[in-house]
Amino acid sequence: MGKFWCPYCETHLIHSSVTARKQHNAGRKHINNKIEYWQALIKEQGIGPPVYLPDPRIPAVPPGGFSTGVVVNPGGFKPPVIQKPTAQEAGKLGGVGGALLSSSPVKG
Repeated sequence: MGKFWCPYCETHLIHSSVTARKQHNAGRKHINNKIEYWQALIKEQGIGPPVYLPDPRIPAVPPGGFSTGVVVNPGGFKPPVIQKPTAQEAGKLGGVGGALLSSSPVKG
């Protein structure tokens, strides 16, 4: 019999060195036994996670949340609408840009 007793696996470890215990604790069977042990304990005794009451020194969050001063568009981001210039406006630009933006074919 080893020196180390594992209560989850209900067995003695033959080698009780720190390395052997770490290796045992990282094993699949040990982890599954530990999960089953705690699930059974919780089910038997009706234990649940601890309930933490809010600290009375910290103000409660208002229903709408805290205001940050930043206005957020509730509809999401909408990119600006860029309208294509008309043929007359494109002609006023002149040069290559006017020819490229023009909707009419360029005559040489």
